[in-house]
Amino acid sequence: MLEVWRIVCVLLTLVCWQNDGSRASASHSAITAMLFAPSSHTALLPQVTLKVAVDVQGAVDDLDARDSFRFTSPESLDLVHRLRASVDAVAVGVGTVLRDDPSLTVRRVSFPGGISQPVRVVYDRHLRIPAASKLMTDSHRTMVICKVDAVGSTSLEFVGAKEAVPVDGSILESLKALQEKGVAHLMVEGGPKLARSFLDDGAVDRVILVEAPIRFRQPIPSGISVPLLKDYGFTCLVSYLCGGDKVSYWHAPGVPWVEQESPLPWP
Repeated sequence: MLEVWRIVCVLLTLVCWQNDGSRASASHSAITAMLFAPSSHTALLPQVTLKVAVDVQGAVDDLDARDSFRFTSPESLDLVHRLRASVDAVAVGVGTVLRDDPSLTVRRVSFPGGISQPVRVVYDRHLRIPAASKLMTDSHRTMVICKVDAVGSTSLEFVGAKEAVPVDGSILESLKALQEKGVAHLMVEGGPKLARSFLDDGAVDRVILVEAPIRFRQPIPSGISVPLLKDYGFTCLVSYLCGGDKVSYWHAPGVPWVEQESPLPWP
């Protein structure tokens, strides 16, 4: 019965999309999410694709570096931007914002005109995100997942495209809140603590693991490895070289890849 309901929703969404091509009516990723949503306890929640980039030691950053830097190849970076362009929202933890001040927008690949940038989602229980950060000062939409009691105890102003989303509960509860706000496919981009929280809560459908041929001098462990993914039941669908980096695609039990026949075109 659930499968019939999902197909009906897809057909209705397609009709709306044909009548109004805006992202507000429907996005390509939203349709994909309904078609490929796994039949599990997360079936009605947004799909989650986790992207992790590590060095040869499984580290995500180098304490020896004064500033964060890109350590993957330009081709892998293009892949990340294609992934951003294919989802409804991109999530990071507040630690990533404090260290990198990212914009999390699509820039390196072509982006269809008339389609908005993906929503940026920051997991920030105590609202530590700087008011002057890119995510809080640009014109694109940002949602900050925080504790309920944090909203009334902050001087941060959430106006226009910026929104605090109070959630007291698990990662799955936050996904429910995001689903209610129109997010059908979420990309989790950083950092390692947030990634492990999603994995521990069984909320990840697919993983894109990028392993760069570099060795950090003072590595910050990601806590995520091939053996760990296997322990969580993920299966490697394919691996290939991308500008010198090893990229592998993993999917959870019962979850098909978006392009089941040929996984490489997505993202």
